Amino acid sequence: MATAFGLAPPPEIAVLEVQRPVITAAVRELERREAATAAVAQAQREADDRRRVAREAREERQRQQREEREERERCNETVMCCDGTRSPTCSVCRSSMRGCCSHHGGIC
Repeated sequence: MATAFGLAPPPEIAVLEVQRPVITAAVRELERREAATAAVAQAQREADDRRRVAREAREERQRQQREEREERERCNETVMCCDGTRSPTCSVCRSSMRGCCSHHGGIC
């Protein structure tokens, strides 16, 4: 291979010219692998996000169920009458306590 001045390029350049297709293919393979690695990392992040959202939803559902259970338990409690007995018909969650414990001295 001759140049504009009639001199041959140094042997290192000649070797690089011969190896150019191999180097180009190696660079393309590295770029392909990097793209694949980036795609895998993105997929892992998305999967982690989905798992986090599912876990948070599950925890919220469990919290709501616990609160509902505690509310039911609290509402099942009956009020204490002044004579120390419990009213069989009046629960703590009843909005109006009117008439509760009327035969037991009222609510204390």
